[in-house]
Amino acid sequence: MENKNNLAILVLSCDKYSDLWVPFFECFFRFWSDCEYPVYLGANKQNFGDKRVRTILSGEDQDWSSSVRKIIEQIDAEYVFIILEDLFLVKNVDSVKFQECFRVLLENDFYHCHIDQRPKPDSVIEQGIGVYAKGMPYRVNVLGLWKKSYLLELLLDGESPWNFEIMGSYRSSYADGFYCLPAGIFETINTVEKGKWFPNKLKIAQKMGLKIDMSNRKVLSGAHLAKSRLQIVIVKLIVLIPWRTRVKIMNMLRRLFFTY
Repeated sequence: MENKNNLAILVLSCDKYSDLWVPFFECFFRFWSDCEYPVYLGANKQNFGDKRVRTILSGEDQDWSSSVRKIIEQIDAEYVFIILEDLFLVKNVDSVKFQECFRVLLENDFYHCHIDQRPKPDSVIEQGIGVYAKGMPYRVNVLGLWKKSYLLELLLDGESPWNFEIMGSYRSSYADGFYCLPAGIFETINTVEKGKWFPNKLKIAQKMGLKIDMSNRKVLSGAHLAKSRLQIVIVKLIVLIPWRTRVKIMNMLRRLFFTY
């Protein structure tokens, strides 16, 4: 079976973000015009009227992980590439490079592969693919390539996406098969945080000529914008510390303050 028949693209979303679907897919089909994989949109009850996209409905939104499970179980593919509706592509996808990376990942019996090299990998293999060692924090990310059967095993009902990434990393800490794609295959902008537009990313989207509906969500400003920017700076500083050192520090703090 050819690789393209093993993989599906899933744009993971929900109805309250439906105003982002049009600009997202404008970018997707503009910058990945030669995508040969079936494209799905995961939502609750609302369909998206584009013949190139099949909408999968999860029904009432009980919790994030339960909805994701209902959506993924409807996809007839062994592997799934997950991206979120607020991540707009801004550069052409190198389909040949992506296919080569997917081939290497299949040969290495992968479970999960990040969309980019964040966090920094422990080592690199063929095609510049990064490898995440056992025990590495945040090696589980909602985004990226997944072996569908493993993702379904890793999902626990009742979790938020943030819980899943943290606790999923713990649950998978003794498993091999975690990778990240080389830089440059997928270049995106994160347009929305906590339901509001990032002002600088909104300007980029508007300059690209995308159809933006401004009636559904506000623009981050004031203290909320300052807090978001500070959080980004803090995260960038933290990831500069080697992850094994970070784990040792956290374990030491736990022993000092949480044992009795």
